[in-house]
Amino acid sequence: MKQKFTPLGKRVLVKLDAPKDKTDSGLYLPETAQKDFITGVVEMAGKEAENVSKGDKIMFASSVGVDIEVNGQQFRLIPDELYIDAII
Repeated sequence: MKQKFTPLGKRVLVKLDAPKDKTDSGLYLPETAQKDFITGVVEMAGKEAENVSKGDKIMFASSVGVDIEVNGQQFRLIPDELYIDAII
């Protein structure tokens, strides 16, 4: 049975990207650098979330938010004001 999930308030549901071990220019990243910040794609945003919407790619600190599972998929639920930047 599928669960229905809707973030409340200013929370954002994010599908995490796989960690990168190399930059786009070819430089290898140490494991410590890979763990500092995480990127992901916004799957859902609460009604009060500002400046972010479904499909936006965002960056945030790895310590931010709560990992949850919805319908067998892993997501992170983070407060809207704690993401660092939208990636274009």
